[in-house]
Amino acid sequence: MEGTVVFDLKGTMRDVVLESGQRMDENGGRPRLAGDRVGELLAGRYRVLRRLGAGGMGTVYLAEHVHLGRLTAVKVLCPPLCEDDPDAEQRFRQEALLVARVRHPGVAQVYDFDRLPDGQFLLAMEYVAGETVAQRLRRGGPFPLPEAIRVLRVVADALNHVHWIGILHRDLKPQNIMLGPGGDVKVLDFGVAHEMAQFLAADGFQPGTLAYMSPDQLLGDALGPASDIYALGVVFYEMLTGRLPHAGATVPELRIQRLLRPPIPVHWLRPVCSRELAEVVARALHPEPAERWPSAVAFAQAAAGAVTSSP
Repeated sequence: MEGTVVFDLKGTMRDVVLESGQRMDENGGRPRLAGDRVGELLAGRYRVLRRLGAGGMGTVYLAEHVHLGRLTAVKVLCPPLCEDDPDAEQRFRQEALLVARVRHPGVAQVYDFDRLPDGQFLLAMEYVAGETVAQRLRRGGPFPLPEAIRVLRVVADALNHVHWIGILHRDLKPQNIMLGPGGDVKVLDFGVAHEMAQFLAADGFQPGTLAYMSPDQLLGDALGPASDIYALGVVFYEMLTGRLPHAGATVPELRIQRLLRPPIPVHWLRPVCSRELAEVVARALHPEPAERWPSAVAFAQAAAGAVTSSP
């Protein structure tokens, strides 16, 4: 479905884990794609090893920092983003610097931002191995309750941290939450890519992934932390039930459903969930931002309490 939504943020860290995009050899292997930068040295420091994924916003590569020897996910964003806005590069750079200062164990770090000679932007990010929540759902269905709560709490704490310093995610979804082989949980792709997507949106529509957008995002309203809390509620609902709370495939359909049709309570779909937990999730998915949980951490704490207090 995402491939049909033009304002979807494609080419994000989701592509890193979902698309191999490997460059094959010249003797019968997969041909190198047009514009592929495998083998190039970008910005004098990132040696591109292989292509990881691509989408409407650009292409993601696995690269090695030649001076530090560190593996890095490097996103090369589509040109030219700044032809008609001389201040855009500085705005994007400031956003990248802000996100790069985030230090939280649940947030994949942004390392670097630059503009290449051909006008393309380069964004270097922490390379995270493992599988996404989306992959885990496809492989195993709904999460066991303790695991769902564990993931929720880490993501909520990460969101709370970045909200406190003035950053919104704006595209939280299962594809942007990594589950590491050692049990780590990491939220991917904060900040700068979404600022760029908003700059590219000619109609002013907020960028993001349709199925996880809050009503306020669908309406094009000014966004605050409550929008991310709604998206986290959708992700948690999906972890508990294996399905989305609303099934609309277009913006008008989802606007109507988000505003007028409460989702099926999670305990109706999965009896192991208590009524109390269903009420916690329903509050996170309230159509009015002011009626949602006051913070992501408050949401996670209430959900954990509803699970531990249930018989």
